[in-house]
Amino acid sequence: MQSITPTGVVAKQTIPALGIAFLLGALLNEKYNQHPTYETIDALLEDLVVAYQEGIQTFYDEGCRYLQLDDTSWNLFCDPKFIGRYASDLNELTDQL
Repeated sequence: MQSITPTGVVAKQTIPALGIAFLLGALLNEKYNQHPTYETIDALLEDLVVAYQEGIQTFYDEGCRYLQLDDTSWNLFCDPKFIGRYASDLNELTDQL
């Protein structure tokens, strides 16, 4: 990123936050839940954390000094349709954590 960033400009990148990747990529993803890749949620989270750590380090190594992690899931928790559909799943997850 440094090689393509003009002098005096901070290289910026935006990626989905870990929470949104976990929530939408696995927990609430019907296809994933029908055929899960991981035996436990903890194993999935462990790999996600490592992937994010490595990814963030790579951005840093490439000169990115402004990395924005967007979590756009919060609005879901204000949506009655979402709450009605996933309340039991989210309560079960909360109990597991």
